[in-house]
Amino acid sequence: MTTEVPLFGAVRGGAVKVLYHLLYATLFLALGVGLWTGRRWGYRLVFAGTLYYTLDKFLYLLDRETIEVHLMQQLQPYGEIFELIEKDSILQMMVLTTVLFVGCWWGFALYIYLRRGYFRF
Repeated sequence: MTTEVPLFGAVRGGAVKVLYHLLYATLFLALGVGLWTGRRWGYRLVFAGTLYYTLDKFLYLLDRETIEVHLMQQLQPYGEIFELIEKDSILQMMVLTTVLFVGCWWGFALYIYLRRGYFRF
């Protein structure tokens, strides 16, 4: 809840960061309950959450400057890391990790689709 978030071309703080984190916390809590209970709304929420997460990360990946600013803020306590690893390499790892996470979300959504019989329609 205290970490600033990259959103819409800038790293945001204050009420925006709290709302952003609360939105994701609510999404994950609802997904957990919906998947655990096997409800129809849980099934649908998986796909809505996947689309939301994909859009959020797509917007994140479009703005390299925001990624760089966010990276610098995250690694500020470890400034000496840039003596060992180039900043561009770390940025590339962040982008690849983000793409991998989005792919995992879609893989999970596919798994839920294949196991849709679990959910009570």
